[in-house]
Amino acid sequence: MAVPASQCPSRRTVASSCGHTGASAWWASTGSHRFWRLHCRILLAEAGAPDPDLRADVLLAALTAEQVRHWRHDEGHQLAELTRAMSRLARGLAAD
Repeated sequence: MAVPASQCPSRRTVASSCGHTGASAWWASTGSHRFWRLHCRILLAEAGAPDPDLRADVLLAALTAEQVRHWRHDEGHQLAELTRAMSRLARGLAAD
């Protein structure tokens, strides 16, 4: 079920509703993180996933540039392998 555009919060509203500290503070302060967190949370809620807020955070944590860089350069994982793994993670997080 899609959320009507008239009911979607503005980016400024989303930005003011999420709080972050520590290493994620800069990324969260850009507004980009807050936008994607809300987007993931809405999709997870529409899929009927329990705890969509927590699951959105888990999904986004796995997709940080630092994490992907570590997997690619430090551990040598191929992009196709990571894409499959992230797809499985997203599907798993959307499940009950």
